[in-house]
Amino acid sequence: MSATLSIAVFFGFIVLLLLVTLWPIWRKANVTSKKVLTVVFLATPLASVLLYKSLGAHPDIVIRDEYQRMGELAAQGNDIDEADWQTLLDKIRDRAEQNDKGEYWYLLAGSYEESAQYDLASEAFERAAETYTDDVTILSRWAEAEFINQGYNLTPKVEQIAQRVIRLDQTNAVVLGILGIAAFQDGQLEPAIQFWNIALTGLPPMSENAQLIQASVIRAQQLLVELGGEQDSANASSSASGSDLAVETGGIALSIQLGAGIAASPETTIFVFARIPGSPIPTAVSRLSVADLPVQMVLDNSMVMIPGTNLLGLPLLEVVARLSYSGQPAAQPGDYEAISAPIVPSELTGPLQLNISNLVN
Repeated sequence: MSATLSIAVFFGFIVLLLLVTLWPIWRKANVTSKKVLTVVFLATPLASVLLYKSLGAHPDIVIRDEYQRMGELAAQGNDIDEADWQTLLDKIRDRAEQNDKGEYWYLLAGSYEESAQYDLASEAFERAAETYTDDVTILSRWAEAEFINQGYNLTPKVEQIAQRVIRLDQTNAVVLGILGIAAFQDGQLEPAIQFWNIALTGLPPMSENAQLIQASVIRAQQLLVELGGEQDSANASSSASGSDLAVETGGIALSIQLGAGIAASPETTIFVFARIPGSPIPTAVSRLSVADLPVQMVLDNSMVMIPGTNLLGLPLLEVVARLSYSGQPAAQPGDYEAISAPIVPSELTGPLQLNISNLVN
């Protein structure tokens, strides 16, 4: 219902209510009383409309209509006048302060966040959180806005908000991402990787955020290797054969076969991928079919999801070979797979054996 229509409906309701109430009285009244009742009948609807426009739901409807209008303009690719947008934000803020409406503070916070006004965004998220105290989305976005506003520093306030979120959602990707960044900045690489790996469990595997976090994990893993120092002579000699194999293959050598008795047409998809243990995001992927099995193959850097990743430079990976009846990478009940134990890619002394025989439940 538009703002104009809402006023018309309200006006009509008041007039009808007055007719029902005053008509029986007016019929029996004397001339003077009828004049007074007529004034009341005419003045009351006007006064009620004015009161409704200032104190009732009318301001909310006006704001809604204007917000929707600007949203439609943006969706159509049209420019929005900055002065009109600021005027609308001022109306929303006035309404939020008058009524302390959490939904208005949340709306304001998102708008401030989009325009990179993180100080105002953090303030608005905080006000919204006073109403919606256990809303994980509001709390996590507040933590993010405050973190950015503080120059990407984990201040006591940011940490306090983050802990509120973790108590409600232990796999919240936003807050775990923040904690991972803070740990990484402090040189605490292993805690950073742990935070980010937990965050990945709460994200769609191929989403943009998941890929960004995965890239951060890989970078932290590579730094761990670089900071590990030189190997001693004993370690160097014991891993020589593994290094030779890595040089020969240029990646992770695999020997893959399908378990006996498993029925699948030749065109059924086989996904082969390496991933960091505990992460749902593949680091490198290859796609085969049942007709290709058994196969000797190599997962190499040409198959990585994030360009520039060096598989042999990562300290720990696990390799998965999955028969997917649906043709989708995610495991489905009824699929079959083989998952290796965690390996150090550069230390493999022979092809990794994978027998696809474990039923996915």
